Amino acid sequence: MDIDWFDELEHSSGAIGARLSADAASVRSLVGDSLAMLVESIAIVIAGLGIAFQANWKLSLIILVLIPLIGLNGWAQMKFLKGFSSYAKKKYEEASQVANDPVGDIRTVASFGAEEKVMKLYESKCEGPEKAGVRKGIVSGIGFGITNFLMFSVYALSFYIGGRLV
Repeated sequence: MDIDWFDELEHSSGAIGARLSADAASVRSLVGDSLAMLVESIAIVIAGLGIAFQANWKLSLIILVLIPLIGLNGWAQMKFLKGFSSYAKKKYEEASQVANDPVGDIRTVASFGAEEKVMKLYESKCEGPEKAGVRKGIVSGIGFGITNFLMFSVYALSFYIGGRLV
């Protein structure tokens, strides 16, 4: 491997370290919790639909039509959040590189008295991810609010229609 490969910003030691820490968490969540929850959710949906259609097929069809609203909202929310996460990841890689290089060359930084300059540069690189985190929090809050509103609206409509049919 050529030594100049590490000179590119996306291959720097700080960027690689930040990427490894984020990717390890992603792999762990995919293999561990997410896969088990997916299998559990599929089994619950199949069993629930079977029981529902056996009990009252009219009500089951009405609810089955309303449920995709919640799924569509969840998909849109995750799409927005994924965009924020990739932006923050890129900015944290840049900040990590800014912090990593001076630590490796601390004697040079200290000999030039550039500690304050390096700290200000690092702080400025961390402002982008911080603002993205605040925006992500706002989008998450609004998204979860809409999700809960839709979910409880579907519940209320289901109970109302169920009361009329029974």
